[in-house]
Amino acid sequence: MNEKIFISIATYNEKENIEKLIRRIFDLKINNLSVIVVDDNSPDGTSAVVKKMQNQFPSIFLIERSDKLGYGAAHKVAFVKALESGAEIIISMDADFSHDPNEIPNLITQIEKGYDVVVGSRKVNGGKIVGWGLWRKFCSIGATVVARLVLGIRTRDLTTGFRAYKRKVFEIISIDEITSTGYSFLEESIYLIEKYDFNVKEIPVVFLNREYGKSKLTWQEIIYFFKTIFELRINSWNKFFLNKQNIPLILLSVSFFIGIWHALPMLDVVGDEMYYVGGVLRAMENFTLIPAFGEVPYGTITYLLNYVLIGGFVLILFFFFEFNIYNLKLFLIQSPGIMYLIPRLLSAFLAMVYLGLFNKVLKREIKDYKSRMFILVLTFTNMLIVSVLHTGKMWILSTLLVLISFYYLFQTLDSEINLDKSKKNGYIFLSILFGFLATANFIFFGFALINIPLLLIFFRRDKEKQIKILKYTFISLLVFAVILCLNFANTKELIMGLWIERNQTAVGQNLTIMSSFWLYFKKILVFFPLHILAIALTLKENIKNKKLFVISVIYFFTYFILVSVIGTRSFTVYAYYRYVFPLGFFLSLILISLNFKFRKYFYIISAISIFYFIFILYFISVPTTYNKAHNWVINNLNQGNVVVLNGIRLLELPKNKESYMSYQKEACATKCRNTIDNNLNASIKFFTKDWHSEPSTVPVAGSEVYYIEYDQNPKVGQEQVAEFSNKANNAFDLETHVANYFDLDFFHIKNFGSDIFIYKDKIK
Repeated sequence: MNEKIFISIATYNEKENIEKLIRRIFDLKINNLSVIVVDDNSPDGTSAVVKKMQNQFPSIFLIERSDKLGYGAAHKVAFVKALESGAEIIISMDADFSHDPNEIPNLITQIEKGYDVVVGSRKVNGGKIVGWGLWRKFCSIGATVVARLVLGIRTRDLTTGFRAYKRKVFEIISIDEITSTGYSFLEESIYLIEKYDFNVKEIPVVFLNREYGKSKLTWQEIIYFFKTIFELRINSWNKFFLNKQNIPLILLSVSFFIGIWHALPMLDVVGDEMYYVGGVLRAMENFTLIPAFGEVPYGTITYLLNYVLIGGFVLILFFFFEFNIYNLKLFLIQSPGIMYLIPRLLSAFLAMVYLGLFNKVLKREIKDYKSRMFILVLTFTNMLIVSVLHTGKMWILSTLLVLISFYYLFQTLDSEINLDKSKKNGYIFLSILFGFLATANFIFFGFALINIPLLLIFFRRDKEKQIKILKYTFISLLVFAVILCLNFANTKELIMGLWIERNQTAVGQNLTIMSSFWLYFKKILVFFPLHILAIALTLKENIKNKKLFVISVIYFFTYFILVSVIGTRSFTVYAYYRYVFPLGFFLSLILISLNFKFRKYFYIISAISIFYFIFILYFISVPTTYNKAHNWVINNLNQGNVVVLNGIRLLELPKNKESYMSYQKEACATKCRNTIDNNLNASIKFFTKDWHSEPSTVPVAGSEVYYIEYDQNPKVGQEQVAEFSNKANNAFDLETHVANYFDLDFFHIKNFGSDIFIYKDKIK
């Protein structure tokens, strides 16, 4: 090996250690090895010892400083000197023998294997600390936990100074970019190293507490350590937001929160949300985590996440209601819309994880900024993806779990990514685990487990890896079983329901398999035409990442076949259109795998996608026809002699005690019972009859009767008093009629929602 290696040692009062350490280092007989000692004017004469040794070892460099200027500043000076002297590998270590010099060859070997940074770690298997008391161990663990949580650092031992660096690390990260001068230099440098995606390897070392001299770590250094952590996080946010290239990411992130108020207080407009609000609140009321039968038919993990978030929100509200749980309960019954914001906020944050995940893959696969932004815009302004991401549906989390599983599979199989054995095993486990989590959330997403046979095929010649895969599968299966048990009755009912529906084809209630394939093919064409066009324009180039391409195509067709076979109850392109939601992301991954090069005509495709995107954001931000009808009834009909016959299922009108007393017994649930028992909504004077009321309910003679209908044709003796229509289609809802790029009615509508007409007659 001909590479120049420099070892950096910072000293202050290390006279008793430095000579022994330097001799031990040169006894290793490493070629082209130099030692740089930076001494901060040690009163004990440390520098004099080093000068004396220079006569025997000419490759010792001594840098004397006028005062105690800090541990980090000392190493920065040494690193600059090493780089100026042509160093290819720089190793930092302490002078007190807490770092065993016999580990230096191992650090160098790992660098030669291709790692950019090698950390002598006390916190991986085989590493340990000898001689520390409980208090110092507690401080070290606390510092590491805080730093990893706040900064997202993956390296386990970020406070160790025993490290080896390749020269290229400091050619990309300027040493001046590291601002810390004390011990916080250690976490700041590893934070920047991970931020720039350098390949870090941790090897186990035994840390021995010093025998001679005193520790240089002070309370001031500990305080500065934590101060640096939060400064780094704040600075990273500032740099992100002030970087013009991040503007598209910021705007897309903000867009996920636009319209989370859509249609409220119409609680049934986005279907799944009722399970993750009502089911959670009723489970809490019964002091259990397990939902009752029929409460949460699918999305168990989505339910659990909402349980945690709603629980936290309820505790906050509990404080404002002076810890009176009875009053809080009555408030939530009367104002349930506030709770429906929780699953929508969860969806918005999950959408940001989607964005971060795709941006991470794009940064690795595509270097051109315009190309990356084009694919992100194409993905996250797509009509179907936007419409689903703005709901509180279980599809959002289920698909995200599949994509995370896919990501770790890709990381494992891509030979261009240099992973050590333990990290590769960890990625294999995470890929399998997230596949099972997706399946646990919704059994329909069991297709994610295609990763297991793919892993077994890829590692078919590695028996050790195959055993690991089977072991991880068993562990993940146990996790799956535990989650399944939390909602077993509902999951069993779901599976049986899917089976029964699938076998109703003979009586004409489902499509044939071939018809279903053709329908889902048409859905892909009309929901993702811009994706398909971009892929078609790029296919003439060579495939850049064949493994990413192959596994993306496998996932795409596995899901396409599954959804075509199981989802046969779709009869139109709009029916259950959310079933096609995951395919949009696989199309984007296929596009990323190609040798994508930005062309000027991609500006036109981007503009078209953004044009549709702006319309969707507008329509989910303004009141729906349901909201307008709701407000009109409240403002114009709130009188004691008014009877409202509501024939619109998604139009949720507030009801008083008398209205709920007319309900069919089996339909009177929590809100109904509590309204009757506590005479809630007393300010609502009109009587409402809808599809839940007893058929025999007859309005009082002499009342003014109003009919709320879909039909624009009034019956004899009726007159139209109000109209709320979208001017294009009778059911242009976020749930049922959005995502088709070829439906030009989308540009004719005024609002989302069904056409609603209100008529009036007089009972004599």
